Amino acid sequence: MLHTMARAIAHRGPDDQGIHIADGVGLAFRRLAIVDVATGRQPMSTADGEQTVVFNGEIYNHRALRDQLSAEGHLFRTAHSDTESILYGVRAWGAEGFCQRAAGMFAFALWDAKARRLILARDRVGKKPLYLAHDAGTFAFASEIKALAPLRFWSRELDHAAIWDFLSLQYVPDPATVYRGVRKLPPGHFAVWDQASGRLEIRPYWRLEYEPKHEGRGAGSMQQWLEEGRALLDDAVRSRLEAEVPLGCFLSGGIDSSAVLSAMSRHVTGRIRTFSIGFEEEHFNELPYAREMAQKFDTEHHEFIVEPKAAEVLPQMIEHFGEPFADPAALPTWYLCKLAREHVTVALNGDGGDESFTGYPRTLGFNPVPWWTHVPSPLRSGLASAMRPIRGLPHRPRIVQMVDFVNRQSLAPPDRSYANMMAYMLDDTKAEVTTPAFRESIHARDSLAEISIAAMHAGNAMERADRLLASDIATYLPGALLTKVDRMSMAFGVEARSPFLDHRLMEFAARLPIMAKLPRRELKVFLKEMLRPELPSDILDRPKAGFAVPMGQWFRGPLKTMAYDLLLDGTAQERGILSARGVRRLLDDHSSGSADHKRPLWVLLNLELFMRHARIQ
Repeated sequence: MLHTMARAIAHRGPDDQGIHIADGVGLAFRRLAIVDVATGRQPMSTADGEQTVVFNGEIYNHRALRDQLSAEGHLFRTAHSDTESILYGVRAWGAEGFCQRAAGMFAFALWDAKARRLILARDRVGKKPLYLAHDAGTFAFASEIKALAPLRFWSRELDHAAIWDFLSLQYVPDPATVYRGVRKLPPGHFAVWDQASGRLEIRPYWRLEYEPKHEGRGAGSMQQWLEEGRALLDDAVRSRLEAEVPLGCFLSGGIDSSAVLSAMSRHVTGRIRTFSIGFEEEHFNELPYAREMAQKFDTEHHEFIVEPKAAEVLPQMIEHFGEPFADPAALPTWYLCKLAREHVTVALNGDGGDESFTGYPRTLGFNPVPWWTHVPSPLRSGLASAMRPIRGLPHRPRIVQMVDFVNRQSLAPPDRSYANMMAYMLDDTKAEVTTPAFRESIHARDSLAEISIAAMHAGNAMERADRLLASDIATYLPGALLTKVDRMSMAFGVEARSPFLDHRLMEFAARLPIMAKLPRRELKVFLKEMLRPELPSDILDRPKAGFAVPMGQWFRGPLKTMAYDLLLDGTAQERGILSARGVRRLLDDHSSGSADHKRPLWVLLNLELFMRHARIQ
């Protein structure tokens, strides 16, 4: 069974396999050999054999931890494996103490043979996944859901509430999965499973704090903060360069990836390999900016153009996610990682800069037509009521949809308005494309309120902008962005490292005063000023583009037939989840150009592709 489970995730570790079997426990590991290639094999045990660990990720400060643990009398046997720092770190400081000291991305499971317990942990923001399943005294875990399939108690029963949330968010939020019997360990948490009692205890060890703010005012304090930010980012990049295999950088031409490349150039000898993805559609193509940065830093640059036929790889992508997932940026990320693997094994990226340094326009709030909010509220409320009966009607003109959305956003409380902008489907659209029986089976909860809005108020953020950032970091970051990068990079055996997600840099940015992060309601001002001494102004000051995909055009072109065929045939309808009438209305309106439904259609298409891959009838 262990061999079968390990084979399911062989792509995550193509270099080696290890198995550890003892009384009552079996551990399996697939290795992507990057640090201490010669002596860092796993599973790895302490000298006395009492603890054994399997570990996915990197502990970037493992050398400092090793020095401290060695000074305390712990004897290391490997040359410089970061895995061994987990073994003796947990022994010395406990799981919580080690996780609070460790800087890195990690998911590990440590078996304590003496105490007969399993300790599991996941890094602070969820860069590495960890799935859990247990039943009647048996406990299992894995880096991907499909590795759990060989378990005798594996159940394919779907969690319909998770599917409802997916329709809103484009991902299944922690700690749920699409299967009732499998859960994710949330980011920043560790768990202890006691074999004797069968009890599982899950506890947090980290939370991003936004208060108290850094002290100081004026130009002097700002200059000090800028210098501290530069130093933290530089150290975050430097610490992520340790590797005994080829290393490069994902380069979009945006601020964040350019900043990472700039810092790399100070610490890497020789030409850096850079990788970029573009589109035939000019509006979505950022390659000229990436080329500018590649030329500035004299990199060995590689590019790939994503064509509409790339949709042919969607079924392969679904297999790697293991559950419904619909971030469209996964498609170019797939090709980016495939391109990179031809040249490197490790690639740094700019992920996380937007979440800490106010990079998303939605952070400024919804900006309707300027005069719209001056219309008296009773009139806007009356218009919203009048629009309600026609929201589900076919062939609504695009202008009607736009007016309806702008009007409802102008009436919504600020938190709800923000959550609506994050949604891939609002509740009225979800109700239209799903069956009454499906909605009744889950009592159709308010996903946005229970997940996005709740996260805004879960921590100690006081300022509205901080609450929005906190919500993104707790939900969108691990659920969409990091899931996308982990699965697509691991599909090709590439390790993606994210300096902007260094917890010290994130903690520093969280405690910056709002006047430093959003002066004059301008995005990313602090980071731009941090980087102005080293990056050109046309990179720093151009509008944010993001990793966009031309879905709208594709659903009127190369994806049109695929979407109609998959979403409206008998197989899709017999499951009792999707309403053929509602789905057809979205397809017809989008195809005719009378409406823009690319986001809900992408979610529905990926849901159906998952169902077929998982053979769910």
